[in-house]
Amino acid sequence: MKKTFVLLAFFFGLGYVFGAGNISIYPALEDKIVGQNLDLNIVAGNVNNFYGYQFDFQYDPSKLGFNSIEFNRDVLGSTVAPQQQFCTSSGDWNIGLGFVKNVACTRTVAGEINPASGALATLKFNVIGQGSSSVNLTKVLVSDSSPSAVSVSVPFPTALVRGCSRIECSSSAECNDFNALTTDICLNASTCISSCSNVAIEQCSEGQITSQCVCGGSVYSSGFCCSNTFTQPCVSDSQCNDADVCTIDSCYQPATCGAQCINTPSGACSPATYCGDGICSSGENKKNCPQDCGQRGKPRTSSASAIVGSNGYAASSIDFQFEQLSLGSASGAKVSLIHEFEEPERFLVELHVLKDNKLVFFTSETTPLLDAGEEFVLAFSERWVPDETGQYLATVVLSDAEGQLVYDVRSFNFNVTTISGISFFVGVLLVIIVVVYFAARSRNSK
Repeated sequence: MKKTFVLLAFFFGLGYVFGAGNISIYPALEDKIVGQNLDLNIVAGNVNNFYGYQFDFQYDPSKLGFNSIEFNRDVLGSTVAPQQQFCTSSGDWNIGLGFVKNVACTRTVAGEINPASGALATLKFNVIGQGSSSVNLTKVLVSDSSPSAVSVSVPFPTALVRGCSRIECSSSAECNDFNALTTDICLNASTCISSCSNVAIEQCSEGQITSQCVCGGSVYSSGFCCSNTFTQPCVSDSQCNDADVCTIDSCYQPATCGAQCINTPSGACSPATYCGDGICSSGENKKNCPQDCGQRGKPRTSSASAIVGSNGYAASSIDFQFEQLSLGSASGAKVSLIHEFEEPERFLVELHVLKDNKLVFFTSETTPLLDAGEEFVLAFSERWVPDETGQYLATVVLSDAEGQLVYDVRSFNFNVTTISGISFFVGVLLVIIVVVYFAARSRNSK
């Protein structure tokens, strides 16, 4: 067995041959209660000339306890008699506090896998601490049988794990407050950041709501309705003109029950208001803009992850990514942010996806109360299914919880391609980590 391991290490040092496909960690985001087990899969996607592989990984030992690695026989073949693959064991690995190195497997019979898709191995942990932590896949190598190293991409090298003491809700039914005058919603269901929202139902001018709103014969909402009939806000883009040259005006999902006007910031204009202009504008206050609104001192900042920009607002880091981008496949997106206001804050995060200046997808989520300096990862509950290949523009808008003051607008270009025969998280990863300056622009001034 030692000879097989030496051979594996040897051929990873030889010349490269071209090969399509990738190696990733799946799932990319997991929420677990402290004390639960955590399984993360190392997954091959459409890798040609596949014969062997090797990888290292790192993790946070204060949040996760490493248990073992379980190798999957479905891709390279059986690990027991009649043996078709050989894998290194814990005695061969370099195991330290927060890392494991030299994990490797190779086929022991003739024949490469073309293409290889599926789970290669499962990393097994215990969740031992609360908070966010990462498992990072490093030094990934793949070989053919010659042996030569096969070039592969690693689009998802990191899995984010959130540990918590409890998950508040998994469905809106668990948030029922038995009050007929509220709409009960589970935000970020089944995650460590889940929370119940019990929003008072607005009353109509004709009197209290007594029935659900119906659109096209189906119940549309119990949150608003006077006449039991839903009126569409728009059927064309022209009906959504906000008279602001700095926005792209769209009627999203026109002529449907979900129709709504969306005004996407174009990013071509400077903000009309900013912190430090001497005017306490709408949306600014002594917490987010002490320079203009009368509080002495400066916004608190973190030297590790945040700065204060020239516009005066505390800064935030945003990590935005699509987990999967391929034609016809549901694609999830997530955003990370850190704020540095003096008190806990809620934020509204919007995702606008446009193609040729036409809005093709929109979703938004409101965060729970976030403490300063604490990284928050928002996984949008609504997923996008691209129906056309080509170049797209994603715009992320970060504002206060009421949507009155826009703190940051960032736009990212990406491509959607036709990809087939891939089982897990194969596509184009859009990861952009930026240090952002809160650029204030009041929507009330439009």
